[in-house]
Amino acid sequence: IVAALSHDLKTPLTVIQSYTEALHKESRLTTKEKKEYEIILFEKLKYMKQLIDDLVMYNSLQSKEIELELVEVEGEEFFDMLLSGYDETAATQGVSLIVEHKVKESYYLNVNQMVRVMDNLMANAIRHTPSGKTIFIGAYSSDDHIPWIFDEF
Repeated sequence: IVAALSHDLKTPLTVIQSYTEALHKESRLTTKEKKEYEIILFEKLKYMKQLIDDLVMYNSLQSKEIELELVEVEGEEFFDMLLSGYDETAATQGVSLIVEHKVKESYYLNVNQMVRVMDNLMANAIRHTPSGKTIFIGAYSSDDHIPWIFDEF
């Protein structure tokens, strides 16, 4: 995984270097081209940050010394927070988003890791879902079922 992530970092790094050099040296760029280059740079930097975060997470999970700190959270409140905030990103990509949660209990979990997992899942789901399609996300207590997939879970 380290070799794969290292390789994956080279492509955006090359793009960042090329566009930065163009912005620095090329005086004939239009204002529109400069803005486009800046957008590309920010997207590539964001992608690189995600790759580095993945590498750090992989490394920490491989460590025998790391111990996840679990805290008790009220399920309904936590999952309401966890599943929110993706509507605008999905809409920008032309993807519908259906969010539902029916959580009745408290849970012990690592909040940061849950947010990380959900952010990664939603980023990938939105990126790879064709425009006009729908993403369903939900959280359910063990005595409930997921209505759009299984009769019973």
